[in-house]
Amino acid sequence: MADSHLPDRNEMLHPDVVSEHADHDQAPQGRDDTSITNAGMTDLSTPLLETAETDETYSVSNKEFMQAIFHKQPDGASPAVVSFAGHPGHVSASEWGGKPWRREADELEHLSAAANNYFSLSTHRPEPDGKIRRRKSCFSALHAVMLDDVGTKVPFERLNVPPSWLIQTSPGNYQAGYILRDPIDDTSKADQLMKAIISKGLCDPGAGGPTARLARLPVATNGKHTPLFKCRLSKWAPGRLYTVGELIEGFQLDIKPLGRAGSATPHYSRDDNSVLTLPPEENAILKELGMRGWLKGNPSAGKHEITCPWVTEHTDGIDSGTAYFEPSAAHPQGGFKCLHGHCAERHLIDLLKELGLDESAARSKATIRVEPGNIHLTADAAEQVLATSGRFFQNGHRIVEIATDPGTGQVSMRLVEMSELIKVLAEKVDWLKYDASSKQMHRIDPPSRALMVLHESRTFKHLPVLKGLANQPYFRADLSLVRNSGYDAASCIYGVFDDQAFFVSANPTKEDAIAALNELKDIVSEYCFVSDIDRAAALAGMLTATLRTSLPQAPLLHSRGCGPGTGKSHLNSVLTAFATPQISAPLSFATGESEFQKKLFAELLTSPAVINFDNLTSDLIPHNCFCTALTSEYISDRILKSSRTITVGTRTLMLSSGNNVGPVRDLARRTITINLDPRCEMPAMRSFARPNLLEEIRRRRTHYVSLALTIVHAWVCAGKPITDCRAFSGYEMWSQLCRQPLLWLDECDPVKSVIQALAEDPDREMLRRLHLCWQYEFGDYGGTVRQLLNPKAPPDGESLELQEVIHEIAGERDGINHRRLGKWIARHAGQVVDGLYFEKARSKRSVDVWLLRKRE
Repeated sequence: MADSHLPDRNEMLHPDVVSEHADHDQAPQGRDDTSITNAGMTDLSTPLLETAETDETYSVSNKEFMQAIFHKQPDGASPAVVSFAGHPGHVSASEWGGKPWRREADELEHLSAAANNYFSLSTHRPEPDGKIRRRKSCFSALHAVMLDDVGTKVPFERLNVPPSWLIQTSPGNYQAGYILRDPIDDTSKADQLMKAIISKGLCDPGAGGPTARLARLPVATNGKHTPLFKCRLSKWAPGRLYTVGELIEGFQLDIKPLGRAGSATPHYSRDDNSVLTLPPEENAILKELGMRGWLKGNPSAGKHEITCPWVTEHTDGIDSGTAYFEPSAAHPQGGFKCLHGHCAERHLIDLLKELGLDESAARSKATIRVEPGNIHLTADAAEQVLATSGRFFQNGHRIVEIATDPGTGQVSMRLVEMSELIKVLAEKVDWLKYDASSKQMHRIDPPSRALMVLHESRTFKHLPVLKGLANQPYFRADLSLVRNSGYDAASCIYGVFDDQAFFVSANPTKEDAIAALNELKDIVSEYCFVSDIDRAAALAGMLTATLRTSLPQAPLLHSRGCGPGTGKSHLNSVLTAFATPQISAPLSFATGESEFQKKLFAELLTSPAVINFDNLTSDLIPHNCFCTALTSEYISDRILKSSRTITVGTRTLMLSSGNNVGPVRDLARRTITINLDPRCEMPAMRSFARPNLLEEIRRRRTHYVSLALTIVHAWVCAGKPITDCRAFSGYEMWSQLCRQPLLWLDECDPVKSVIQALAEDPDREMLRRLHLCWQYEFGDYGGTVRQLLNPKAPPDGESLELQEVIHEIAGERDGINHRRLGKWIARHAGQVVDGLYFEKARSKRSVDVWLLRKRE
């Protein structure tokens, strides 16, 4: 075919582009022969007329449409017309049977425009009983080729050959048809052409049965939509007739041109999605069975009762005992079974042949063609398949999946390993590779190199971002409440809860919030809080646990008792119940920085709802990674036994507990402390009005979580009133959602516990003592660490206090480590305690000189 006959890239088709030479009103008998070249081939270089984005529909009746397509109708053979009202998936099987259409008849004029109206692309000859059935055995000729799902699954830019007609069948979705100049009367050639089109990614695998396939008529509606969608003939060019060779060359199909000498070589497209064909939305076999009227309805567990294609061979023609089974893990292609003796040796492959489908249609999988030099496209296509599953996401430059523990039922985020990635994509994809010897596409195992490229990628184009899992309704950044489970693209959070189990009014009032707060206060009424500040801290803990997934950062919640049996661990279990329906196993608190970092990172890899450090025996050590996790939304670290660094989210409720221990140094400002003191000799022997409080909260968890959500949502609906209070740097959104609602309801400020912790910080107290001793030793003059260790004056009370402070800071077995003391002072330089702070003086000496300054 001459180059002049191929479409220019600028002439790529669009729904609102039509040939200005197309005859919209005439039947094919009067087609303009100027559209046929001297070689008998359609001129594809005809200029196209841009009509812009309009809803123009070309006035062509169904009869005129059919006459144009079936311009050469074999004697005694007819196409079928199917018409019915309602949803195509809800009608009985008999509705898909269809009736023959004859050129001279006028029955098409009586079809309702509000019905689903179809026609067969092929003509069929009557069977011995005189009836025409859309079966392969009755096939006469294929008169047109139709590409489905254009605009949604197949981009318009892929249509290198302008169609003879284009019908919009649903919003954004089109059927593109190509009228054949000479109908194909060879079944194998028709199948070969359609398989090549499918292999090229221009149609889904369910379109593999051209001999019995249906297409929509222009005057019709699509009953799948509510309200009904009126089909629109957006392009009509009946003068565009194609030979099979023109379609092969125009679409660059990977088959030997039929009826022409020479062999075809495989064509490797460079379009971004050229190697991927997504699976059909409907099971291709069920769709074809329904269109032929063989589905009987009432399926159960993937089993469908059907009419046997060979029912005429059954004894007395009994139509029963035949079933089709959908694909499953055990049977990836599905199955077919007919209990009649005549069909004992017939299996699924026979059903596929009768329906004109291939094995790929039976599997209902996506297909990816592995092409040399296109490893990037292969990896990209594999990512798209993962993205469409709804189960795989990206988190911290890694591929993760939402997994459920079969033993506990706990849902978590899990890192996808390379071996699992290969297994998943083997299950979800038919991998195809061109074989030069047979000149056909063959199935292969997933290509490990391409999947390694995907697995080790740092960026992903198609996988949605997952920030965390929510066990209850949650708030977006704009403070709108998300009540539905599943993935929310706006917040990048996946809800794993029952939508109907939680109740939060759409517009709760302050009175609703007060009632909810009183019920939550009743929960903690039997805990012996040291002050109202501690009770407010416990209430803030309930709100924090409920909203933790919504908060980029949240402080550590520490329950501190004065001895065993004070209820600190029990209170943390109550807070855990607000965060997750699962029971969370407590962790030990590692004192070494490296060990703690490994443990914390390993936990955060699964995005758990809660991390609980229970029964601490020493103060909370401010490990660097712990402090970072409490004030940052993400932390990064290297995976063990790997050089790869990944990032994990920190939207996890952090809890700790211990007797007479608490946060020190940098953790003091990152921790809400809840102090408990029963003021009795044997706290563990106390009796309670609600001894099974924890079990009650777990049983009625959705109710109590709804109360917490009501408090916050009522504050939002009230206009987010702000109560004046001290800033809590680094936890702005937490202050907004977990602190301000309590202040609005006249509760104490839970952040006052942070102020108390800072005042009681042993490190801060040590610095205060050193300030006083330094002032006594040097006054307004500067001094060095060496001078501090070798005072000139004889020892007195203040000097003895100084030596005690120095020993606590830098004392070792062999005496005072002056380097350690110097580093301690440098680390606390500029920190103000009681109005005093250290400042390094400008000096030409080789040692540091420190001055004690007063903050004005």
